[in-house]
Amino acid sequence: MTTEIEIAKQKRKAARATYSKTVNKLQEILAAESPDVDDLEIHLDQLTEKFKDLKTSDEIFLNLLQKKTGITQAEYEKEYEIAQDYYEKLSTFKIKVKRAIASAEKDNGSSASPNPTWRPADGAHAATKAKQNLPEIRLPQFDEDLDEDSSITPEKFLHETPISGVPDVDNIDKSKLNKRCKYIHRLRQTLRSQFRSQYLGQLRQQSIKIYNTQPIKVDEIVLLEDNNKRRSYWNLARVLKVIPGRDGQIRLALIKTENSELLRPVQRLYRLELENPVVETGDEPIPLTTSSGRVVKTPAK
Repeated sequence: MTTEIEIAKQKRKAARATYSKTVNKLQEILAAESPDVDDLEIHLDQLTEKFKDLKTSDEIFLNLLQKKTGITQAEYEKEYEIAQDYYEKLSTFKIKVKRAIASAEKDNGSSASPNPTWRPADGAHAATKAKQNLPEIRLPQFDEDLDEDSSITPEKFLHETPISGVPDVDNIDKSKLNKRCKYIHRLRQTLRSQFRSQYLGQLRQQSIKIYNTQPIKVDEIVLLEDNNKRRSYWNLARVLKVIPGRDGQIRLALIKTENSELLRPVQRLYRLELENPVVETGDEPIPLTTSSGRVVKTPAK
């Protein structure tokens, strides 16, 4: 508890220091012959924000002080009264600053004449205020394109020009796009190699087993072997007719591709898994385990 109180006390001390610094700055501006209204408003806003920080620090410190063992009522009231003095001084000081701002604005309005003259001493200040208040207007350059409507009209100053740019895309770095492109290309090659080595190879082994038990049938969809193409680019075909041999086993099949009809031996046809939802690979099933390595047991229903 003692450590927390010390920390809260240090934070309150820092908040009071920044608060007092802003108050001193406002007093210097008020002491000038012609105080700047903009500076008064800026520092008044800063004073309000720093007062909020100071009030929060006081509340935290007083709560911890109230919970501390051995603290007397007199000590607590002393700290509480000090905090209240800061709050009362702020209210009085804010009224004083607002009156000074109103008085300065009134003097500036009464001193303005219908035909103002240029004063070199105030030239830099007036230019700074003009830059802060006036919007930035960029005049379009003529690019010798007669079909383009680039004339300046009063409506363009009243309504903002819609922006159709994509800043998120413009901020993308070239190296990031190259890395993403290489990653997608590498992923595509990996998936294609796995498809050739695992899926098509398994179809070949499965087709040899199925031919003996389940002969190829009419209207079945198969892959047509082509030695001039990669396996990923083999054509799909539909079986129109099967031709058995002398022993009764099917040896040939009339198939229809996208462009023609062909007669091919069944050894050159790779059956798909459309009519065989379960493919027996002959491998032992891999047990399902959790992240810690424990085997998951199926609950008995």
